[in-house]
Amino acid sequence: VENPRLVYGVGTGFGLTGPYRDLPAMDLTIQAMSGIMNATGYPDRPPVKAGPAVSDFLAGVHLCAGILGALLHRERTGQGQLVEVAMLEASAIALASTRVVGTAGADLRRAGGAPCRRRDRAGQELEAEEVYVAS
Repeated sequence: VENPRLVYGVGTGFGLTGPYRDLPAMDLTIQAMSGIMNATGYPDRPPVKAGPAVSDFLAGVHLCAGILGALLHRERTGQGQLVEVAMLEASAIALASTRVVGTAGADLRRAGGAPCRRRDRAGQELEAEEVYVAS
């Protein structure tokens, strides 16, 4: 028996459709494919994995938010729905925040003393329109 009020969530590596849908995924793979590893480490060295499992975490948080939104929708309309989050999509959107690295001439440093990047690995300047340097 079908339940039209059912809310269910699906977390995948690459989504339910598309050319990569059947590929296995883990945090390290998603960090590499999303570009997160390109934004970490030193500019003159190979890409580095972010310390924690950020892609796993980002996908979980996005899935949780989607399910909460779907539950609210069900409360208001009586209709359930599928919520699907791909780790790759959740990780790629997080890179929008890397655009603020190295702005305003500040000597920004990561924990441990590693300098923040002012350019990506292709040499593109990392800048943002509005930046607030906190001290």
